Order: sequence, then structure tokens, then C-alpha cells
Amino acid sequence: MSCPDTFCAPRAGTHASLLLLFLAAGAASFVLRSRVASGGAEVLDASGTVCWAGALTIVVSLALRCSRWWRPWTWVIALVLSLGVEFLQATPYPAAWQAAFPPTHLVFGSTFSWGDVPWYVVGVGLAWWLLGRRRAPAR
Repeated sequence: MSCPDTFCAPRAGTHASLLLLFLAAGAASFVLRSRVASGGAEVLDASGTVCWAGALTIVVSLALRCSRWWRPWTWVIALVLSLGVEFLQATPYPAAWQAAFPPTHLVFGSTFSWGDVPWYVVGVGLAWWLLGRRRAPAR
């Protein structure tokens, strides 16, 4: 799918490679965190949060790629969705969903933490910066 020249969003291949990068880093963080007794668990938790928010930003960017709203709204929508999921963890819903289907923990988490909020901002910002550096050239 070709986008109009004025939008200059990154190409779909760029989205795919960045999404794989964030998902691989997030998976590594998840695996390592489950094996670390203490000490580095906080760093791995933060890196997982950054990767989750980054991957979500890439997905939102891909959805808006050929839209005039790509540039101003991708990071806003991704940040609102990330924070929405975090604040959803303050309710009993994610725990109920996890009891019914355990893999939902990977998307919705389980415990609200104010300490995660800045890491969502970092993840969205990092993904947005990487996307901005990989923009398609204007034709």
C-alpha cells in the first residue's frame, strides 16, 4: 500500500523489524525476570514495560501509517492505551481474565504500579523516536 507523499510514515517493513525488536527484547526480559531471584528484577520489569509500550506504539503507528493523523496522534494514542492498561490493573478485571485464560497476563498484567507509568512514557518515546528516524523518504 502506497501512502501519499506528505505523510512520510515509515514503511511497513520498518514497522515489522521494529516490532520484532521490541517483542524479542520484551520476551528476553520476561524470561530473565522469571529466573532472577532479586537484585535485577526491577530493571528487567522496567525493560519489559518499555518493550510492551514500544511494541504497542509500533502497532498503532502501523494502523495509522497512511493516515494524515500518523504524525501527531500515534504517540498520543499509544500512550493513552498503555496508561489505560496500567490503570485497568487497579481493578479486579485483569486477575479474573488471568484466572480464566493465563496468557492474558502478558497483555494486561496483574498489578497496578505507579512506578510503571514513567516507563510507559519512555517506551512510547523510544519507539516514536525510532520511527521518526526511519521515515520513508518523500517522493
